[in-house]
Amino acid sequence: WNKKSVEFEATATTTTIVLRSLLTDGSNGPVIDDVRLVQLEDTCLADIDESGAVNAVDLAAILTVWGSDGGKYPRADTNNDGEVNGADLATVLGSWGPCE
Repeated sequence: WNKKSVEFEATATTTTIVLRSLLTDGSNGPVIDDVRLVQLEDTCLADIDESGAVNAVDLAAILTVWGSDGGKYPRADTNNDGEVNGADLATVLGSWGPCE
C-alpha cells in the first residue's frame, strides 16, 4: 500500500470531511495516521468584497463599518483586532489595485 495525500479546498464556512476505509471485506485496511488542517494565508487581505482588486468598494466598506467589529463586512477588520480602524484603512490604501 502506498501513502497518499489528499488535498481539498473548502467551499463553505463549514466543511464536513468523512474518511472511510477502502476495504469492505472486514480485513484491516489503510490506517489514517496523520490529519492536518492548515489555514491558508489570505493573499489579499484588503480585498474586502473579494472582487480580485482593492478599490473604492473596499474603501467604502471600511468606512461603512468604521469603529465596529466589521458587522456585515467581517473582512473589513483586516488585522482581526476586533475593530475596524486606521490600521485597516492603512491596509486597504496600501494594497490599492489588483490582487496578485
